[in-house]
Amino acid sequence: MLAALATLTKGPLGLVFPLLTLVCFLAWRGELGKMKNRATLRAAGIMTGLLLAWLLAALLAEGTGFITDILGKQIVTRAVNTFHHKEPFWYYFLALPAACLPWLLLPAFLPFWRAFTPGFWKRAWTGRRQAGPRAWLWCMVLPAFLLLSCLSGKVFVYVLPLLAPLALLAARELEAMDWLKAGRFWMVLGGLLLALALALPVTEALVPLPVAPRGLALSFVLLAAAGAGVIALRRGGTRAPLLALALGLLLWSLPLHLITAPSLDTYMSPKRQGEIIKAYAAEGYTPLAFDIYSGIFTYYAGVNLLETSDLNVLIADLDRAPRAILVIRKKHWDAWQNRPSRLVAFDEQNIAGQVYVLAATAPR
Repeated sequence: MLAALATLTKGPLGLVFPLLTLVCFLAWRGELGKMKNRATLRAAGIMTGLLLAWLLAALLAEGTGFITDILGKQIVTRAVNTFHHKEPFWYYFLALPAACLPWLLLPAFLPFWRAFTPGFWKRAWTGRRQAGPRAWLWCMVLPAFLLLSCLSGKVFVYVLPLLAPLALLAARELEAMDWLKAGRFWMVLGGLLLALALALPVTEALVPLPVAPRGLALSFVLLAAAGAGVIALRRGGTRAPLLALALGLLLWSLPLHLITAPSLDTYMSPKRQGEIIKAYAAEGYTPLAFDIYSGIFTYYAGVNLLETSDLNVLIADLDRAPRAILVIRKKHWDAWQNRPSRLVAFDEQNIAGQVYVLAATAPR
């Protein structure tokens, strides 16, 4: 049931992740036959029933075109040849370590070299039928990581489902670590936080943004305080520096969320153009989008945008709409030959390196 609800919320990965974990774990233990027992089949039936109920409701409410778009364009195309966020296979090999900061340092204090010895795998294979929670957690991480790497569309936040099992694995290793090695780990981790805090003003000077971010000075102080707290408590076992780290990073994130991120709206966010679309839609303009991920504008516009990547379809939509407003990338706008003369560009915005144009029929 939970897998079905996850699928309805976020798509097929809500089903694939737990199913992949279960199959890999049972295969490792040599117990794939359990996939055919009564409890598993009953759970599969409940899940299938929930998914089919949604599919039938969507079909009755929206028709076959909606289902084709969801299953074809939004799922299959994104998986095999995406139109958005296309990245190489190795993308998550860089993204996952970045997402794990500052915990990326932990493996350096663990005997991971043993995993590259024949004896390690011989013992693992011999004892695989007694594999327990640790094996289950690795079955949550490794197959999912490989699956994500094989998908055409990749986004940094897609690694979030991997962080929970990695956190449990890290906690297990921290609890088992002797106090001397743990003290060295917390010392290095605290030093990394101090180094990152010092790097904030340097990075701001060396890599200037079109918009000056606010709140970085406060972020610098809070991150440095977190690092100092971890170092000061490093001899108090694992839990004291861990609590200091969690509290420090929580406090550090508050000015980033409340001050720094909003100050970057004009450069990083579609909020301004989305609100313009909202105002035009309120006056009866039909909102259109060409070859973009319209969802980033829909949130701020408060209305759905008719989205297409076919110029002929776009022209037909414009012909049907007495008044319309269009969001389109500048490169597509400039390359569009024989644009309708009544469509006039009136606004441009650089959003994270991509320039977006707003054009309307009879703009105000």
